[in-house]
Amino acid sequence: MQAPAPVDYVEGFVFTIEDGTFDGATAQFGVAAEQVFEAYCALQPETWADGADGGAPYACLPPWGFFCNGQTEICVSTNPNDSTQTITYSVEKQDLCSPGGTCVCDATSCNALANADVTFTLACSGASQSLDGTIAGVLGSHAVHATR
Repeated sequence: MQAPAPVDYVEGFVFTIEDGTFDGATAQFGVAAEQVFEAYCALQPETWADGADGGAPYACLPPWGFFCNGQTEICVSTNPNDSTQTITYSVEKQDLCSPGGTCVCDATSCNALANADVTFTLACSGASQSLDGTIAGVLGSHAVHATR
């Protein structure tokens, strides 16, 4: 199982607008879909060095390998140098905290990957007080119609 996509979490979430422009008729701006995971990533209690030299890159799970049970959706990592040291966590954490995942870490903390990957282009219609346009990016391409 994979971690839920950001689209599963966004209802009511307030995104930060990036690279916004408005020319009097059309608004264009981007948002980072992964921003919904910002608080989760920041709460990770520990970072682990994943580099060959014991340094960068870092992740919020150790680079020990893992096994995930598809029925319980629980994963276990065991230290290859000390089999008595294990960590148990959810499959969602495996997807979010693995190297290259959503949480980007340094030696002391983690944050969510925050690149604008969803773009809105909305044209204002003053007479009908509506916005029409598109949303495109990692969540797919969709027509948007908003009224007041």
